[in-house]
Amino acid sequence: WAYLRNKEQPHNRFEKPKSQKGPIYICVDTSGSMEGEPEVIAKTLALAIVIVAQRDCRLVCMINYSHNLSFFILTNLRRQRQKFLSFLSHSYSGGNDENRLFDFIFKKMPDNSRYRQFTNSFTGADILVVSYFEWSYLSDKTRN
Repeated sequence: WAYLRNKEQPHNRFEKPKSQKGPIYICVDTSGSMEGEPEVIAKTLALAIVIVAQRDCRLVCMINYSHNLSFFILTNLRRQRQKFLSFLSHSYSGGNDENRLFDFIFKKMPDNSRYRQFTNSFTGADILVVSYFEWSYLSDKTRN
């Protein structure tokens, strides 16, 4: 999302970096501590990032997580708008479990043949976690 100022054109012209970017994982904490305004702000931020990511032709994996998780792979916001907005409205309201979140991203998704095409492009991926950061203890297994 970083745009580089074109030094040859000093009149507010920008160009995209030439590097190829991978998918972006947007993980929104929907636990009880996020209920209300914090969750609305988090999901609004997620939607703004999705719009920018789509402009950059990046795949997006949106994850709502708490004690459980659900995910939505977004490839085209125009075609998937209604389903995506419906997904954004979902919440869990329980406790949060970041070990489950990271296990899902790094182990379960790559092992699932249905999502292998998405996870094969993991090189250059970005992971954004939006939370109050009242996290559960990250196990040694997760950190390794």
